[in-house]
Amino acid sequence: MDPKKIESIRNYLQNKFPGAHHKDKDDFDREGHLFRITTPESVMLTSISRELIDDHEAETIISKLEKIDLPNLLINNSKSTVVVKSSGVDLEPRL
Repeated sequence: MDPKKIESIRNYLQNKFPGAHHKDKDDFDREGHLFRITTPESVMLTSISRELIDDHEAETIISKLEKIDLPNLLINNSKSTVVVKSSGVDLEPRL
């Protein structure tokens, strides 16, 4: 996966959740990249699929994240991992 595209997603999330603690890493289980956003209220997880990252330019990826309103999805589903794929969004319950 292109590190510059990962950085674009990271910057997008940091701008949407300023002051939160941000970590990210490869998500081998879901074949993507996992972003963890920790606020005093919750821990939010999103995995962006390899397919979405590899097949689109950074601007298109960010546009898709805006279109699905990823920040609100994360806030409203903090007990799930929000998995973003080219085909749409899945919510995976966390144990």
